[in-house]
Amino acid sequence: MDQGISDVFRGPFQAFPLDLHSAEFYQNRQEKIEEMLHNLRYAWSLVDAYSVIERNWNNNANKLSVVVWNTFHSLEHVKVSPL
Repeated sequence: MDQGISDVFRGPFQAFPLDLHSAEFYQNRQEKIEEMLHNLRYAWSLVDAYSVIERNWNNNANKLSVVVWNTFHSLEHVKVSPL
C-alpha cells in the first residue's frame, strides 16, 4: 500500500490507488520515485537492484495491483530480462 499517502486506499480489496490517473499520483510519490531512480542510476549495483526486485516480487507477485505481474513467469525470468 502507499504508506504515508492519505485516502488513496479505502478498502482491503481495492487494487489501485484512487489518485492513479491524476496529477497528484506523481506529486504524492515524487520523493520516493526520485529516490528509487537515483538509486538505480547511481547507488545500486546490479545485485542491489535484483535484491529490491526480489523483495517486491516475493511481497507482491500475483496480487491485483498497478503492476502487471504476469509479464514475467517467475522471479528468475525477471532476473534474465534486461533492466
